[in-house]
Amino acid sequence: MENNLSRLLLDIQRGGRLIESGHFQDWALQRIKLHIPFDAAVWSYGIAQNHAVHFHKAHFFNLPHSLDTDAFRLHEYEALRQKILQQSENEVTCVTSAVCLEADSSLKRCNIEYVLFTLILDPLTRLMTSIVLCRVGDWPFTQDEQMLNQALMPHVVDIYDSHRLDCLMQLRESSGVLYAPALVDEQGRLHVTDKRFPQMMLEEWPTWSGPYLPQPLMQSLKDEPTRVFMGNTMVAHASPADEQILLRVRKKHPYDSLGKREHEVAELFARGLTYKEIAKEMDISPSTVGNHLYTVYAKLGINNKLELAKVVNEIR
Repeated sequence: MENNLSRLLLDIQRGGRLIESGHFQDWALQRIKLHIPFDAAVWSYGIAQNHAVHFHKAHFFNLPHSLDTDAFRLHEYEALRQKILQQSENEVTCVTSAVCLEADSSLKRCNIEYVLFTLILDPLTRLMTSIVLCRVGDWPFTQDEQMLNQALMPHVVDIYDSHRLDCLMQLRESSGVLYAPALVDEQGRLHVTDKRFPQMMLEEWPTWSGPYLPQPLMQSLKDEPTRVFMGNTMVAHASPADEQILLRVRKKHPYDSLGKREHEVAELFARGLTYKEIAKEMDISPSTVGNHLYTVYAKLGINNKLELAKVVNEIR
């Protein structure tokens, strides 16, 4: 099993760099199907809140899109869901269960007889992922297939989530500045996060937990969805992304402490403008430009224009 798992994960990781985000789930399921045969699947995302799970996005594979995800709320599924909700571990938890459907299941309309459930929960963000593999006919999942599924799915979900964020970020990791991205909706509800994102939230708000953004950050997005939020330890840049909001969070930098005029002077000077050109652009005197730059250099702990340009390009 270990060899199969290693080969499959390597295959999916490579594919994650080549396949477009919108096609990744179908492609990954096709690869998984070579090792754990199945006929159909549904891959869902949701949040765990108040001892319940609310799914907000589902991807159907060889199933009608009109199928309600409630069709998968079987007795065994509910028991599995309650089991994972009761977990108190500090790390991501994955539980699986193979089920033979009862005669009155609505999934029988699709001739499905056996399903293999996987639920993955992040206890801090409260983000839940559900992947259900389905088989038609008298074809139960073996113990080996269940074990491979248990070991495989958390890695597959992690690869896909990272791929989604990378595509949205468009590789906007600046030299020297590491962003922790997250995708949220207009209500401030998390959809997918980078692994570093929760830790940066905790550094700013030590008692925070998901599935919603901290209230001050959530309120700032409601007031102005494309604004920059400045905290005590972090800075969050928000921008529209696929009818949602992409948050790029980074640690606070001394550059963030500059005043508005100091920012303007620093950026213009870093772009190569002279004192006189900056003075004309900002309608101030060249000596005032010099005073601003003196303050900027002192705040940033730098000594020359090259160092300033490096800082400006990193933070921008």
